[in-house]
Amino acid sequence: MRTIQKVTLVVVLLLTAEVQFSFGQKLEQDLLLDSLKLLGENLNSSTQKVEVWYQAAETMQRSSPKVVLQISKMMADVSQKPLYLMGLGMGYEQMGNAYYYLRKADSSVWAYRKALDYYRKGDAPQKIFTMYNYLVFAYRLSGNKDSTILYVKKEMEQAVITNDSAHWATALHDNGFHLSESNQLQNAINSFFEALKYVKPDAYNTRININNGIGDCYHVMGNDSAALRYFHASKEIASTMSGPKVRREYWLALSSNRISSTLLELGRLDDARIAIQEQMSHAKQTDDTEQRYTAFLNYGMYFTNTKQYDSAEYSFLEGMRIQKKVGRKRAIGIIHYNISGLYNNWKKFSLAFQHADSANRILTELNSTAWQTKNYHALAVAYAGLERYKEAYEMLTRYVEANGKIMTADNNQKIAEMQAAYDVDKKDAAITVLNKENELRNSQRNFFIVAAASLLATAMLVFYLYSQKQKSNMLLFEKNGVIEKSLAERETLLKEIHHRVKNNLQIISSLLSLQSKSLVDSAAQGAISESRNRVKSMSLIHEQLYQEDTISGVEMNDYISRLVSSLTSSYGLDTERIEIKIESENILLDVDSAIPLGLIINELVSNSMKYAFPNQRSGAILISLKDTMNELLLMVKDDGVGMDASIKADQSFGLSMVNSLMRKLKAEISIVSQAGTSVQISIKDFKRITLA
Repeated sequence: MRTIQKVTLVVVLLLTAEVQFSFGQKLEQDLLLDSLKLLGENLNSSTQKVEVWYQAAETMQRSSPKVVLQISKMMADVSQKPLYLMGLGMGYEQMGNAYYYLRKADSSVWAYRKALDYYRKGDAPQKIFTMYNYLVFAYRLSGNKDSTILYVKKEMEQAVITNDSAHWATALHDNGFHLSESNQLQNAINSFFEALKYVKPDAYNTRININNGIGDCYHVMGNDSAALRYFHASKEIASTMSGPKVRREYWLALSSNRISSTLLELGRLDDARIAIQEQMSHAKQTDDTEQRYTAFLNYGMYFTNTKQYDSAEYSFLEGMRIQKKVGRKRAIGIIHYNISGLYNNWKKFSLAFQHADSANRILTELNSTAWQTKNYHALAVAYAGLERYKEAYEMLTRYVEANGKIMTADNNQKIAEMQAAYDVDKKDAAITVLNKENELRNSQRNFFIVAAASLLATAMLVFYLYSQKQKSNMLLFEKNGVIEKSLAERETLLKEIHHRVKNNLQIISSLLSLQSKSLVDSAAQGAISESRNRVKSMSLIHEQLYQEDTISGVEMNDYISRLVSSLTSSYGLDTERIEIKIESENILLDVDSAIPLGLIINELVSNSMKYAFPNQRSGAILISLKDTMNELLLMVKDDGVGMDASIKADQSFGLSMVNSLMRKLKAEISIVSQAGTSVQISIKDFKRITLA
């Protein structure tokens, strides 16, 4: 009883504070941490507390790294006094994860090395390998190639000690990734294929990463048909993953991103549009910011190429908002470059210059030569559009020179590979061929400079002819831009509010899930599970509002499908034995009407799933929602065993809540228990949303 009272207190505190969450993220974090401490009070030993907090931190690494940082300190503190070595290692491990997702590479390295020390003292060879793996990622983030290579080698050595095929697969994959970054593409492919020999069938993450790594190498080598084949293979693996849906959706989004990007580069825009839609659909099902960012980035490039500039602008700005929130400078610089290309195509040269200039400052600071070179071209076009022809010529010259250096570096790399690959007798001949290719490319580069200068002169004439018309339209463009910006800011704010509410509801659901694991009373577990489903029904509405283009209303057909899918998963329903049918019109409802209606559907469908088909009985459940203009008609019908007529509505919390919600909607209910149960509700007080 004491445990249930504490859970109730936690939930009430969170529900009461939900309105305040919009005022600051710190309050949200403090409440979550207090709740986790409260859960820890029920556990007697340091070992149990560390295990519970470690699992909580694992689920929040990507979405809430600052919270994970605090949890890791709690784990280290509780392990210090009894000198629980594994607990100290686990605490510093999660601290390293938090710093990694906060993009603080040096701090991440420090924490992982501390964890490694404790795991060595605790003689934990499996954990030692994991720390070597994490240090590879942390040093890669810091740009320290020498340390990255060192810890890849340590991974290989530790895999010999553990004699674990999964460790061999991981180490060979990391070696392949390092080789691909060093442009040793064929060697990288060989390492990836070697990794495939050791990877286990259920090691989905590693299998997906290996296939994507092979695809990346083939893409850089120009073999895009092979690249797409391996990207699709990784997507197929992701689709068969077991476990949490959000994990499967993350990997589906990751693989779909590679497919989308490749199709965009190939100019296969129709195929790219379909792939990006799938990518966004998967990205929406996960809280991973990187997947949502890449989906918006690909949409932005697709819309730019198809001259849908308004949609492209919205997509790029959404991507920018995501990256500014997590503070990834390189990604911010790249998206500035993409936005400048959009505005150049749109003939909004002032805005194009602003973004290209921002990109140039960021990419110069990060010494990102390849992207900086591309950005020179964007700056040249923007300068020309602004009739600043001298600066345009200077930028175009920089672009040509920098591009030539990249070509020379590539050629030098190819020469080095040829020298290593061939015997001494063949080496001189191969170098001679490459030197001739260099001479040819230098001639081509000089020709390109002359041609570029000629094109620039032509462009200057064209821009001059159109300059007068441009100036007359500029004022109108600027006014429209102000209006569009205000509308976009308002829509972004509303989406952010709905996103926060959805996150808060997910926190409540996670806390209920954590607490239910410590209960032995099946009735209490069932009550908590039903409460989670009710919270989920509200969360889905706010999730739809911040993800869809229409933030003012909820599309009920899509909402009901997602709600039923969630309930099916929650109750472990056998969909081959029990068929679910949904017949809903495309009705767009105001959120104040959608939430109580969603809770009613949640209760009625839950009752059918739990009680209508005992003893492996087969049957069907029908959910119907019709709009007759004067009222909404909701029907939830099953052909199960029927409802016991002796049960009164006030005896069941769920049915009592349905009656309360019906009063809010001014609804009437009719229940028929014949050849199953049919519940029909007519709703008179509701608000439709009409799109202009």
